[in-house]
Amino acid sequence: MSSQNRIHFPPGWFEINPQTPPKKTQQIPKKSQTTNRSDKLPEILHKLIHLLLQVWSRLSLAISNNDDNESKVDDQKTNKQTNKDKGPKGVNPKEECTICYGPHSNLMSCPKMTQYLPFGRYHPTPKWLCPQCLSTKHWDSGHCNHMDNKGYNTTLCPISRKHYLLCSRCENHFPGIKYMNYHHDPSLGFKNFSLMRQCLGSEIFKSLTPYSA
Repeated sequence: MSSQNRIHFPPGWFEINPQTPPKKTQQIPKKSQTTNRSDKLPEILHKLIHLLLQVWSRLSLAISNNDDNESKVDDQKTNKQTNKDKGPKGVNPKEECTICYGPHSNLMSCPKMTQYLPFGRYHPTPKWLCPQCLSTKHWDSGHCNHMDNKGYNTTLCPISRKHYLLCSRCENHFPGIKYMNYHHDPSLGFKNFSLMRQCLGSEIFKSLTPYSA
C-alpha cells in the first residue's frame, strides 16, 4: 500500500485511558448510634453508684440500730445488778428474781438453778442468793428472813449450815443434787422435792439430811 492510500488517525486515537474507580462514599454513622452509647454509659454508672450508696446507708443504719439495742440491753442488766432496793442496805425484798429477773423469788423456780449446784462446773453462790432458804429476792441475802420457805430448817446441812443442794462437803447430799441437776423443772417450784422423793424413795430422801421427814 502506498503512502498516499494510508489512513492517518489523529494522535492519541489508540491510547486507552485508565478508568478511575468510583469514589467510595464515606458512611457517616448516625448520631443515634454514637452519641446514645456514650450517653448511656455514664447514666448506667450513675444509677449503679446511687444504688450502692443506698445499700450502704441501709446497712450502716441497721448496724447502728443493732449496736444501740445491745447497749441498751447491757445497760439494763448492769442497772439491775448495781441498783439497790428502796430500803437501806437492801432490806426490802425485790419483786423479781435477782438471778434471772423472772417473776419468782426462790431458786427452785429459777431456770438457772442448776448453775449453782455443786455438780461439775458451777457458779459460786452469789451474795443475793440465800444459801439456807434459797431465796433470790434480796440483793443482800444477809437480810433474808426466810419467810418464803418456812420449812427451810428441815433442808439445812448440819455441817455447812447451807441448804443441802448447795453443800459441797457431804456425800450423802449427792443423790439429791444429781437428781435436781438432771430433772429440775422451774415451773414446779418446791414440788420438785415431792417428785424427787417419789423417784429416789423415802429412805434415800430421808438420808439427804437428818432433818428430812
